[in-house]
Amino acid sequence: MSFWARFQNCRAHRLFKTDNCEEFKMLISPEKSFTPFTVADVVDGYQRRRIECDAEQSPRRRKILRNYILHAMLEISGRYEEIFSRGLMADHPEYEYFQEGVSFHGIDAVKGMYRGLTDNTSTAILSDPRKRRIAIADWGFAVEQVNHYYLNSELALQRGIPVRSGCSYVLHRPVSMLWNYDDKQRLIGERLYHAAHSTYSEIDEEQFILPEMLRNALAPLISVAQADLEKEG
Repeated sequence: MSFWARFQNCRAHRLFKTDNCEEFKMLISPEKSFTPFTVADVVDGYQRRRIECDAEQSPRRRKILRNYILHAMLEISGRYEEIFSRGLMADHPEYEYFQEGVSFHGIDAVKGMYRGLTDNTSTAILSDPRKRRIAIADWGFAVEQVNHYYLNSELALQRGIPVRSGCSYVLHRPVSMLWNYDDKQRLIGERLYHAAHSTYSEIDEEQFILPEMLRNALAPLISVAQADLEKEG
């Protein structure tokens, strides 16, 4: 069963205790104020995050933040394999999605999760750094943000969103996350707590963002971020 199928299954049986899609739809409502991202917005946001790292005085915490920024850019670019090959991940990572009741333990399981995100959604998952709250510590960091899932009409319909021909959609999910790191500042795992209620926006198809668009646009900044991380030792 795919990652997203497991999510949908858990939401129906563990959270709502029902197979009735109408009840699922009640926890999703339209959002009128969302301004769609452009690819340039995404690149600018990560460039700002990279520069903000320079203000962190603790070498340990600064390296954690640089690891995170590189990880995030590789993930949204569909280059998840490099999260592992570049040494950003600990030997036995553990991911917990508490709202959905889903967990992934070990390298193979976590790789499978990322593969499912890439292969089964073909979409971008973005967040606005201007509306993100983060608290950094020696163990890692806590962050509160809204994740924006760019969905084609088929995937939107699966989430209970009423769709129209010629339109695409963005699902907005508030989330709180804990990212834990080891003594080498490698990611041990993520603990994610999603809000029960989500909103969505309808966008024109030309406003839709795909991972391959981000892959090309972020490639130069990924190289710079890798060099930044290596300088930290």
